[in-house]
Amino acid sequence: MSFLKVVGLRYTVFSILFTFMFFSCSNSVSIEKLVFNKCKVLLDGKSYSGEYQKNNLNTNLIIGIVKNGFLIETREYISQKKLARLRKFSSCDKGVEKIYSADGKLSWEGEFNNNKRVGLWRFYSKDSIYEINYQ
Repeated sequence: MSFLKVVGLRYTVFSILFTFMFFSCSNSVSIEKLVFNKCKVLLDGKSYSGEYQKNNLNTNLIIGIVKNGFLIETREYISQKKLARLRKFSSCDKGVEKIYSADGKLSWEGEFNNNKRVGLWRFYSKDSIYEINYQ
């Protein structure tokens, strides 16, 4: 019984420290400090590199990763730090997107252009994969 207490305590301590280190060691700013000018992301008039954070009204956390002034990735987390949506940008408003269900399983994946679905998208059901072609 004491072994379980030690393992549980070790897991809790590690989880708290990892979360603290993740948010305190990253180069992250609030989205309100950034300027989005077409496809460029600026901070104090200069191209920004690093992360930004934004909280949605429904308590989702969005983390964006910017490199040399261009958005390269966004991650949207639902409560309890579960990944809900991952977008990787190849250029301005163009890239690939993966959407996850509440239990963490991949639900949808495909490409987007101008923030609209394009090309072949896959929807993963319990025992099937459905494909939808967007024009």
